[in-house]
Amino acid sequence: MSGEWIAYWMVRTGVAAAGLIALLATVSSYALMPGLYYDDLPTPPPMPERLPGIAAGLGVAVLLLLPNRLTLRGWPFWTRLALSAAVGSLFIVAGVGGIAAGLHGGKDPVIFPVLESV
Repeated sequence: MSGEWIAYWMVRTGVAAAGLIALLATVSSYALMPGLYYDDLPTPPPMPERLPGIAAGLGVAVLLLLPNRLTLRGWPFWTRLALSAAVGSLFIVAGVGGIAAGLHGGKDPVIFPVLESV
Protein backbone atom coordinates (compact mmCIF):
# COMPACT_ATOMS: atom_id res chain seq x y z
CA MET A 1 0.00 0.00 0.00
CA SER A 2 1.32 3.37 -0.97
CA GLY A 3 0.88 6.58 0.92
CA GLU A 4 -1.18 8.02 -1.93
CA TRP A 5 -3.66 5.15 -1.74
CA ILE A 6 -4.05 5.57 2.03
CA ALA A 7 -4.44 9.34 1.72
CA TYR A 8 -7.02 8.96 -1.05
CA TRP A 9 -9.18 6.59 0.97
CA MET A 10 -8.89 8.72 4.09
CA VAL A 11 -10.12 11.77 2.18
CA ARG A 12 -12.79 9.76 0.34
CA THR A 13 -14.06 8.32 3.64
CA GLY A 14 -14.19 11.80 5.17
CA VAL A 15 -16.11 13.23 2.21
CA ALA A 16 -18.54 10.29 2.21
CA ALA A 17 -19.06 10.77 5.96
CA ALA A 18 -19.83 14.45 5.36
CA GLY A 19 -22.32 13.45 2.66
CA LEU A 20 -23.97 10.94 4.97
CA ILE A 21 -24.21 13.54 7.73
CA ALA A 22 -25.74 16.04 5.28
CA LEU A 23 -28.25 13.42 4.15
CA LEU A 24 -29.23 12.44 7.69
CA ALA A 25 -29.42 16.08 8.79
CA THR A 26 -31.67 16.99 5.88
CA VAL A 27 -33.97 14.05 6.40
CA SER A 28 -34.16 14.45 10.16
CA SER A 29 -34.66 18.21 10.13
CA TYR A 30 -37.39 18.25 7.50
CA ALA A 31 -39.04 14.85 7.21
CA LEU A 32 -39.41 14.17 10.92
CA MET A 33 -41.07 17.50 11.78
CA PRO A 34 -44.87 17.12 11.74
CA GLY A 35 -45.28 20.90 11.93
CA LEU A 36 -44.13 21.16 8.33
CA TYR A 37 -47.06 19.08 7.11
CA TYR A 38 -49.76 20.25 9.49
CA ASP A 39 -50.22 23.12 11.89
CA ASP A 40 -53.34 24.50 13.51
CA LEU A 41 -52.91 27.98 12.05
CA PRO A 42 -55.29 29.12 9.30
CA THR A 43 -52.38 29.56 6.89
CA PRO A 44 -51.07 26.68 4.74
CA PRO A 45 -48.32 24.54 6.27
CA PRO A 46 -44.75 25.69 5.51
CA MET A 47 -43.67 22.57 3.60
CA PRO A 48 -43.83 24.13 0.08
CA GLU A 49 -41.64 27.02 1.25
CA ARG A 50 -39.02 24.58 2.51
CA LEU A 51 -38.81 22.44 -0.65
CA PRO A 52 -35.86 24.38 -2.17
CA GLY A 53 -33.88 23.88 1.04
CA ILE A 54 -34.73 20.20 1.13
CA ALA A 55 -33.70 19.77 -2.51
CA ALA A 56 -30.43 21.63 -1.91
CA GLY A 57 -29.59 19.53 1.14
CA LEU A 58 -30.29 16.28 -0.65
CA GLY A 59 -28.37 17.46 -3.71
CA VAL A 60 -25.29 18.31 -1.66
CA ALA A 61 -25.51 14.93 0.09
CA VAL A 62 -25.69 13.04 -3.22
CA LEU A 63 -22.81 15.03 -4.69
CA LEU A 64 -20.66 14.27 -1.64
CA LEU A 65 -21.55 10.58 -1.54
CA LEU A 66 -20.79 9.87 -5.21
CA PRO A 67 -17.08 9.64 -5.99
CA ASN A 68 -15.86 11.84 -8.84
CA ARG A 69 -14.16 8.94 -10.60
CA LEU A 70 -17.57 7.32 -11.22
CA THR A 71 -18.81 10.39 -13.09
CA LEU A 72 -15.93 11.37 -15.34
CA ARG A 73 -17.39 10.38 -18.71
CA GLY A 74 -20.68 10.15 -20.55
CA TRP A 75 -24.11 10.68 -19.08
CA PRO A 76 -23.02 10.43 -15.41
CA PHE A 77 -20.80 13.47 -15.96
CA TRP A 78 -23.63 15.53 -17.43
CA THR A 79 -26.03 14.37 -14.73
CA ARG A 80 -23.57 15.39 -12.00
CA LEU A 81 -22.96 18.72 -13.74
CA ALA A 82 -26.71 19.39 -13.98
CA LEU A 83 -27.20 18.46 -10.33
CA SER A 84 -24.35 20.75 -9.31
CA ALA A 85 -25.85 23.61 -11.33
CA ALA A 86 -29.30 23.02 -9.82
CA VAL A 87 -27.97 22.95 -6.25
CA GLY A 88 -25.88 26.06 -6.91
CA SER A 89 -28.84 27.92 -8.35
CA LEU A 90 -30.96 26.97 -5.32
CA PHE A 91 -28.30 28.44 -3.04
CA ILE A 92 -28.09 31.60 -5.16
CA VAL A 93 -31.87 32.03 -5.10
CA ALA A 94 -31.92 31.52 -1.33
CA GLY A 95 -29.09 34.04 -0.88
CA VAL A 96 -30.73 36.68 -3.06
CA GLY A 97 -34.04 36.09 -1.26
CA GLY A 98 -32.32 36.56 2.09
CA ILE A 99 -30.68 39.78 0.94
CA ALA A 100 -34.01 41.06 -0.41
CA ALA A 101 -35.76 40.18 2.86
CA GLY A 102 -33.03 41.96 4.80
CA LEU A 103 -33.51 45.09 2.72
CA HIS A 104 -37.19 45.01 3.66
CA GLY A 105 -36.46 44.75 7.37
CA GLY A 106 -36.59 40.96 7.34
CA LYS A 107 -40.19 40.93 6.14
CA ASP A 108 -41.43 39.76 2.79
CA PRO A 109 -43.14 42.61 0.87
CA VAL A 110 -45.69 40.16 -0.53
CA ILE A 111 -46.81 39.17 2.95
CA PHE A 112 -46.43 42.68 4.43
CA PRO A 113 -47.41 45.05 1.58
CA VAL A 114 -47.68 47.94 4.06
CA LEU A 115 -43.87 48.09 4.18
CA GLU A 116 -43.74 49.28 0.57
CA SER A 117 -45.28 52.61 1.56
CA VAL A 118 -42.96 53.14 4.55
